[in-house]
Amino acid sequence: MTYDRKAQLRKLHEERKARTHRATIKAIDTLSHQGKAITFSSVAEEAGLATSTLYSNPELRKRIEQARQARIATTTSKKDKSSADSTLVQSLRRTIKKLKEENQQLRQQVSALHQKEWEKL
Repeated sequence: MTYDRKAQLRKLHEERKARTHRATIKAIDTLSHQGKAITFSSVAEEAGLATSTLYSNPELRKRIEQARQARIATTTSKKDKSSADSTLVQSLRRTIKKLKEENQQLRQQVSALHQKEWEKL
């Protein structure tokens, strides 16, 4: 049996390509679950790869850009929900303030009526 250098190099290249792909997907998943920003730099750091590897591989580049867009969409919807929650909280605070003022006025009226009744005795 003879040693086929080209076949061996092709095999090594495919294995390396597969490792790079797995590491990138794992890094994207990890960053996504941790709620961190998905950028080429953050994915490269998490995967232990060079950013140039990610930029030069069209499949990985597309995957990162899709993950980034999904993250932006999720963040935007959370901001919208947060904004709605904030509006609700502000409204409830105004209502509480108004009720406290009304309660204070009623207490003063009750106190004044008690005093009038006391004077009658």
